[in-house]
Amino acid sequence: MISKVSFSKHINKFSSKNQYFGFNSLERCPKVDTVSFGSMSNSIQAQDGSLPKDVAELLDNKVFKFQDDNGEVFKGTLKDYLKDSVIGYRDISPYMSFIHNTQCKETANEIIRKGLDWTKTNRMKCGPGTYFTTSYGAGSEFGSGSVPVEGVYIGNKNKFCVFKPCFYEAVTSNKDLISSVNKLLGGNKEKLADEYVNKYCHDYLQYDMGLDFIYAGAGRGVGAFVVLNDKCMSMQRH
Repeated sequence: MISKVSFSKHINKFSSKNQYFGFNSLERCPKVDTVSFGSMSNSIQAQDGSLPKDVAELLDNKVFKFQDDNGEVFKGTLKDYLKDSVIGYRDISPYMSFIHNTQCKETANEIIRKGLDWTKTNRMKCGPGTYFTTSYGAGSEFGSGSVPVEGVYIGNKNKFCVFKPCFYEAVTSNKDLISSVNKLLGGNKEKLADEYVNKYCHDYLQYDMGLDFIYAGAGRGVGAFVVLNDKCMSMQRH
């Protein structure tokens, strides 16, 4: 049985990386929702791990407007928006474990055999990574799966970061952001532009901010743990 993690109602704005305030009441439970695998193309996976220099420079410096789940607008660079979306930090329990549901045994076996691959996540509204949700699967944002696999945290972090609910939708739905990258690539490459943005954000969260996984509310009383560091989880059958 996985221990429950509850969150109190959010009261104050995050003000220090060494403290946290509350969040909407949620629990982490034995059954979870699913996020399908097989989305991202090989265009990024085949590279040496870095984005094209001109794309990285554009995303480093260009200012965009981001509208969050509450309708509030933030103006700044992509990195500025990600940092502004942080609510706080919570302690990681020793040997913290998670459940991820898949649609078939073949996918579950592949995850256990090869480990996680965040680029295969299909939908991203709580961040660019592999999703382990916090509520029972029926009727939630991520659907329901039939073959659960368990991930045990084996990293060395002592805290995980909590973000605003659905914060990443302001990135994935930002037409100016995607069109700016697409234009730089020569046009008619929206899918590749979207993948570059996801990789940029993923790498910034994992490497620059030093996060193995994050948590964000997903709406309608559910939330998701989003694993950024594929190697921080030991996967096994549940």
